[in-house]
Amino acid sequence: MSNATQSEKKEEKARYTGAYNRLFPVKVSTNTFLTIYILHLLKKKGRLYGKEIIKEIEDRFQGSWKPSHGLVYPILRELEKEGLVTGEWLGDNSKKTIRVYEITHRGLKAFEEEKETHKEVFTQSYMIMETLMGDLYEDEFALFDDWESGE
Repeated sequence: MSNATQSEKKEEKARYTGAYNRLFPVKVSTNTFLTIYILHLLKKKGRLYGKEIIKEIEDRFQGSWKPSHGLVYPILRELEKEGLVTGEWLGDNSKKTIRVYEITHRGLKAFEEEKETHKEVFTQSYMIMETLMGDLYEDEFALFDDWESGE
């Protein structure tokens, strides 16, 4: 390996040192965010099954993010284990059975507590992204301002 290549690799590595330990701009883990959002959806929509939850999230984020089954279903199992949601199998004994989830009273309380706990960091993240978009994409972002104001 040439010295230039080694130097480039050192520079690249130094530039991203600790990148995996930073959650920018949201300082909340994906699991925490998704847990709060699942509880939110169950509160708003009522009973949903796992694929409906994933579809709701994908639709809400306009296809820019779709959590995997491997992320959603373990969270649903944990929420059920903690008594924050209930799950019920629907259908006959064929392969067409589905498990629907519903938020419990305890889950509603936990949702409100988690929502309040993370409000400040979500607000800061929103402000960071709004500032970033306004600064970097000033002309394009003005369209969002016009849209939000109804002009």
